[in-house]
Amino acid sequence: MEPMEIIWINDDSKEAIVKHDSTYLFQDGAMSIYDMGKSLLDVKEVLEKIGREDIVEELTGNGIL
Repeated sequence: MEPMEIIWINDDSKEAIVKHDSTYLFQDGAMSIYDMGKSLLDVKEVLEKIGREDIVEELTGNGIL
């Protein structure tokens, strides 16, 4: 099994985006996990659809997106 790579984690560690087995996953504050697709473009599209432009802006500013 491939280890998870942390792509983004918020300041209080309650939300995170990780890459696991070539799939990006989002864990929200309620500990639910959502499949965000296989590419960073997929991640960006999902984040925009769910209204999380704040994460898109942070990932873009950090050179990830």
